[in-house]
Amino acid sequence: MKISINSLFVAFFFVLISVSCKEQGKGNGMHSLTVQIEGVDYDSLFIYRFSKGDFEKLKIAGEKQAKGIWNFSIPDTVYDNLVDFELIPQTFDYATNTSFRMLFQQEINGELRDLQQLNFNESLTFIQLKYKEEVIYDSICMASPNGDFVWGKMKRILFTLEEPKDNSDFLLRMDDPFYSMFLNKDTLYSYEKFYEQYLAKARQNPDSRYYISRLATQLNSYKTKDDIRRIYDCFNDKQKQSVFGRKIQTYLNEPVTNEILENAQTGRMEFVIPDTMRYTLLLFSASWCNPCHKQLPLQKKLYENLHGKLNMVTISIDEQETVEKWKSFVAQEAIPWRTMLCKDTEYIRNRYKVPAIPHCKLVFPGLKDMVTFDLWNENDMNRLYELFGVK
Repeated sequence: MKISINSLFVAFFFVLISVSCKEQGKGNGMHSLTVQIEGVDYDSLFIYRFSKGDFEKLKIAGEKQAKGIWNFSIPDTVYDNLVDFELIPQTFDYATNTSFRMLFQQEINGELRDLQQLNFNESLTFIQLKYKEEVIYDSICMASPNGDFVWGKMKRILFTLEEPKDNSDFLLRMDDPFYSMFLNKDTLYSYEKFYEQYLAKARQNPDSRYYISRLATQLNSYKTKDDIRRIYDCFNDKQKQSVFGRKIQTYLNEPVTNEILENAQTGRMEFVIPDTMRYTLLLFSASWCNPCHKQLPLQKKLYENLHGKLNMVTISIDEQETVEKWKSFVAQEAIPWRTMLCKDTEYIRNRYKVPAIPHCKLVFPGLKDMVTFDLWNENDMNRLYELFGVK
């Protein structure tokens, strides 16, 4: 068998890179990651963050070392804070309105699993991929990198994940890509069933950066701080001291925020919770939210039955252009409790952990805790009435 000098050079060069990567790892303010791709050769390769958030504009270009071999230098500030990322050969082709996504597949226990989003962890210094095929989807509405929505194509490029085959966080992400999101690709579970699974998985994997990072970014999906604390307590000290662990600690230890917002009826600036020593039910709504409007009779029934025992406040997340519609809605429906306006809706939703509307939070006296209640759920409604001794 003949081996070309070029092939030997590439192999030797790759070995040098792999050894160097393992020796350097994380240090000097940078973390090194080597990616080897077999079967296709790109002119560029990027670590990219598509979704919105702290790193929505993140794009790190890889340095091509040899054919199919790329090295990335990731600042520790990014490495420590980034929840997930993708590898892509090109961000967007404006000439053809084509978006690119790379999908990694691996067989686990006889079943082919997919992985699109990756996450950093202490053992991740090298990724080896083998090209399989490309699938093109036509006539898709998508956002271009500049934020415009366009009709175009998506090129999904499939690879076999050769290494690291035994990376625990990759396997956990493949097993449950929706951890802490209370979603399932096959069926919808109850909150309790989802929660039991999340708790059990955290107990079995106390060193998982994937699990704790997802918990830290999905705090608004959990009903109570106690639910979050039980899962958080499963993690080892190293994960608890991570950026994600500290974020969870801060949320668990801080009192419920009491923002000052504009009273929609009077125009005065007031605390959302005027009497912090009483229970307060926060209702989140908007003029354009039809499900919120359909829930109003339930809210009025609560007010009638618990008035005097419970404060109720509705916070509108209307943007400035629809505020007048909200005021008209309040007057038309004769809502008897206070309603508040907020100029920065994203800030308020984040502060009160509001994933979607309609949404309801019960704030405990002393601002010690807030608990999510689903007013459509009969069990939640019964729990709420039992709390105040009303049957």
